[in-house]
Amino acid sequence: NRISLIFLSCSQKKFTYPPGMQQHRLDRLKQFVYDCFPSKIFIMIGINDLADRIFSPKQIVQGIEQIIKKIIRFDSQIEIYIQSTLPTTGKYDNLNDLILEYNKYLSKISNHHSVNFINLYPHFTNIKNSLNTVFTKDGLHLNSQDYKLWKNLILPYLN
Repeated sequence: NRISLIFLSCSQKKFTYPPGMQQHRLDRLKQFVYDCFPSKIFIMIGINDLADRIFSPKQIVQGIEQIIKKIIRFDSQIEIYIQSTLPTTGKYDNLNDLILEYNKYLSKISNHHSVNFINLYPHFTNIKNSLNTVFTKDGLHLNSQDYKLWKNLILPYLN
């Protein structure tokens, strides 16, 4: 079985929404989907887009919906797993309300398209519902040790 992990990101400042930014992501599907013929695809997209604050969570999710539709049109047998965006902390702590809203939209489109939604968010939070500081150095990105937690959370879906 081939599995693709898709973490598509690009600076919203360099691209316009749609077609520019979204087209960049759609073009990268060739690399991750069309050339690989995966049986499963794990997608996480959004934190950089939310941090840029150029587009609303709903607008970003609309772009992800286009990606889901393209994958399904290419091969409806591919299992798609949409992963929630993780919480933030420190100077990025103000993004968490947007992230929660965004994750709700992700869950809705996952249900609508009958794809899997993996809610990683609560596994990385502290009492304040922010990213636990042991998981990060900058408040946004995980440290290497905590990718192991992430791996363990998605491992059951790989089998």
